[in-house]
Amino acid sequence: MFIVYIFLFICGSMFTQSAFAVGEKTVFLGGSSSWNAAENRTGIIEAASVRPYSVLLLSSLAKHTRLEPEFDLSVSFDERDAGLFRDNTGQYKVSVQGNAEVVGRNYARIGQGAALFSSSRGSVVIEPQRRSALFASGNRIGDFSIEFWLCPLNLENGEGILTWYSSGINQIQCIASKNRLQWKFVNFFASSNNEKYINIEFSGNTPIVPKTWSHHLVRFDADTGMIEYLVDGVSEAIVYATGTGRESRDVYTPVAGNNGFFRLG
Repeated sequence: MFIVYIFLFICGSMFTQSAFAVGEKTVFLGGSSSWNAAENRTGIIEAASVRPYSVLLLSSLAKHTRLEPEFDLSVSFDERDAGLFRDNTGQYKVSVQGNAEVVGRNYARIGQGAALFSSSRGSVVIEPQRRSALFASGNRIGDFSIEFWLCPLNLENGEGILTWYSSGINQIQCIASKNRLQWKFVNFFASSNNEKYINIEFSGNTPIVPKTWSHHLVRFDADTGMIEYLVDGVSEAIVYATGTGRESRDVYTPVAGNNGFFRLG
């Protein structure tokens, strides 16, 4: 069953939807209301490529013509051939196993193209190649977010969307389950002394519509331990990487295992 993706991985996400009241009038900024009501802007830029709706970013984070924030890993699948897929930050090595394909801009959500996968046509493998990469071996990870666009023709139970493997004991899995995406973090979040690990599991509430693009975002706050999963900007699940499973000071943070790699598709 064919699945089309555009993936973006971001370290340090920015949530920029707000509202404020002036007297008896309410002015909405951001999201579907756009930012047109803001009369003056200083030191910020508007970016349309990182969320379902345009967001505001500090101008110091602007990057080239895409106006992207500082990604740790960014794979656009805009290349004309799958063998040319690359990480735009240069921190990760991207390779294709099997026969993953490319579709043109007519099928893409944004940009020039997208990647096309099926169970029999291979996958894309992404490996850290710099010590500065967020998921380099042994790194203790703070705030992070993972996001991508997805447009399936069909979703069969158990189909792999994204997986992180390492030679250690931790793993991340994002798989299809009952027309939703299910996330599992296995021994990925560790106590401050690395003596204890916890497993985290959650899934979306809203069924994924076939042949329709949807935006998926998982973000982790290292201060509170909160992990939030949003689909098309709407919160679908909130869990806590803490010893109690609720908001507390006992926060477990991610540790990247040795020789790890991502597999997409």
